[in-house]
This record gives sequence, C-alpha cells and structure tokens, in this order.
Amino acid sequence: MMKSMKNASALLLAGVAVLSAGLAQAQSGEIKSLKLAAPSVAVNTGASLRVEFTPAANASACGVTVDWGNGAKQDIRLGIDSFKDSPATLTQAYPNPGSYNIKLEGKFLTRGLRSAAACTVSAAPVTIKVTDPAAEKLVADQRAAQLAAEAALKEAAIREQEAAARERAALADAERAKQDLVRQQAAAREMELDLKRKELERREAQLRKDDEARRAAVARPAAPAVAAPAPAPAAPAGGRPPVKAADGF
Repeated sequence: MMKSMKNASALLLAGVAVLSAGLAQAQSGEIKSLKLAAPSVAVNTGASLRVEFTPAANASACGVTVDWGNGAKQDIRLGIDSFKDSPATLTQAYPNPGSYNIKLEGKFLTRGLRSAAACTVSAAPVTIKVTDPAAEKLVADQRAAQLAAEAALKEAAIREQEAAARERAALADAERAKQDLVRQQAAAREMELDLKRKELERREAQLRKDDEARRAAVARPAAPAVAAPAPAPAAPAGGRPPVKAADGF
C-alpha cells in the first residue's frame, strides 16, 4: 500500500514537471542580443557580457547555456533571481590570451516547479580578445632590443662605409697630388731642357758668326806698305842748327 502511494506521488510530480516544462516552453523568453563591455580584456580579468532578452509573457524563466569559448560553460535562468531584468550581466575570467567566441544556446533546466524552458536564442555570437600585457610587454621589449641592435649594426656599417669612403678619397687625393707633382717636375725638366737648348743654339749661332767673320778677314787683300819719313839731319856741335841756304844763292 505504501509502495503504491509512493509510486503515485512520483508519477504525479513527474507529470507536474512535464506540464510545467511544456507550459514554459510555449511561453519561453527570447535572447535578442549579446554585447561585450569591452572588445578585449587582460588575462585573469573578468570579461563582462550583457545579455538582452525579452521575458516570457507569463514572466517565467527560461534556461540558457553560456559557452565562453574556452571550454567553460555556465547554465543560467533568465527572468528570475539575479537575472530577472534585462539586460543580464555575466562575467568570465580567461587565464590564457587568445580570441574566444561566446555563444548562447537555449537549454531546459530542471528544478521541480521552478524548471525553466529553453530560451529562444536569436542573438549572434560575439568574440572577446584576451591579452597578456606582461607577455606583450616582454615581446615588445625584445623586439625593441632587436631593432636597437639592428639599428646599431646598421649605424656601425654606415660609419665603416663612411670611413672607407674617406680613406679612398684621401688615397685618391694623394694620388692626384702625386700625379700633379710628377707633371710639375716633368714641366720643370722640360723648361730646363728648353733653356739649355736655346742657350746651345745661341752659342752655336755666335760660333758661326765668329767663324764667318774670320773667314771674311782672311779673304780680304793686304794693304800696300807706307814708306817711313827720312830722319831729320843731325844738329852741328854747339847746339845751333845749320843755316839753310836761300834759294838763288
């Protein structure tokens, strides 16, 4: 007798649950949209999700499973308790960086007379980006150090090239100066030789002129000899000159 009463009670409760579920299913709420408070969050920081829904006409709850995209799932009843009003705000922390798709799926949630039919979900999934600032800073610092090292190497290479260019320019200047000196010395030697050649030509011309003068002197006839005047008669003794006889005597 007792066993029959227990079976009857169980059947009654099951029937009530099924009836409640069917009624709730027929009047379930609808999830309209999902919105993130921020498109990205840091690791281990709560991501805030706003769920906008339309409650059922009879103000009964509807059940939904929130798939956070990282393997974590959460069953909630919308329309009652802490999620009574729309929009309902949910939070989830992600331990690892990455991009995660968050989606909702209606689910029948059993709780006796407070069972909730599956919500109608028309909201599109949303994507949350989870970052690791410390790791990103480390990567950024490493990248900055790498860029600085590359810049230092480039600068050193540029300085080396500039030094090599200066050295080549100095060698070229020295070579040009050497060539200029050689040309100047050659010009000086040429000028000296030209002066010596002109002096030699002058001397040769003078020698020819002197030789022609000698030849001309040899070729002229000799001039006749001129008789020397008779010496005056000697004076007589006593110092008186002789008396010249007058003409006619």
